[in-house]
Amino acid sequence: MAGGEPREDDSDADREFLLAAGAAGAATTVFTFATLFVILRARSGVAAAMDGLAGGVPAWSPLPNLPVLFAAVLVALLVSSAIAYGVVVRLARPFAVLAGRFRYGRLASVTAIALALAVGLVTGSLGLLVLGTATALGLVPPLVGVRRVHLMGCLLIPILAAAW
Repeated sequence: MAGGEPREDDSDADREFLLAAGAAGAATTVFTFATLFVILRARSGVAAAMDGLAGGVPAWSPLPNLPVLFAAVLVALLVSSAIAYGVVVRLARPFAVLAGRFRYGRLASVTAIALALAVGLVTGSLGLLVLGTATALGLVPPLVGVRRVHLMGCLLIPILAAAW
């Protein structure tokens, strides 16, 4: 239950949520790299860095021929996921106890200030303008009673348009 103490009968729901969130993150990573190899355009900073370090990735064509570099990325993702799972299983409970000692509002405020400072130092006033715009957009869905996931539409159209 967001914003409050979990109920006793919600332990399975909490685990399912965490599993779904992790699976969505893993799927996003795999699809980001698949996109890099299929349309030869990076859609994340990590994909762009890998493309730059590799000096350009080979095109994945025809589709049945999996590029060796993409296969290596998939293996690395699998190994890192297994390691992350082990770390999370061991550290989740101690971290939850530690995190429970902090006041959420203060932690969120400090994080927001640190993020704004980092964006301002790295990107200047234009970056702060983009951060402010993105923050304002992120505040709209709860105010109008919709989910934030609907904001993804404003990203998908430019991405698809840039692919052609």
